[in-house]
Amino acid sequence: MTEQATLNLFPPAAKGNGSIAYGESVGVDIDAELVAWLHEALRLFGEAEIRLRSGEVLPALSSLAAVPPLHGMLMGRCSEMLEPTKNDLSDAPNGIYL
Repeated sequence: MTEQATLNLFPPAAKGNGSIAYGESVGVDIDAELVAWLHEALRLFGEAEIRLRSGEVLPALSSLAAVPPLHGMLMGRCSEMLEPTKNDLSDAPNGIYL
């Protein structure tokens, strides 16, 4: 990875421009579907928090159960957006580290 973006996760109304991701540009076009899935991830966490605060543990777990497949899809889509570098073309698997 040649660049890193920092994300500040605030509700869209907090900064007034309709987007929740702020920070350095990574110089790629992000399609609307990917942004929608990111919003869905935030919605699921918010829903889980609301349910936990109201004592609804099982429904909170239900909200959180949707996160792993969504996380995997988002990781895959974001990984596809990376431009390969000289080091990325080696035969040795590196894995994805955050």
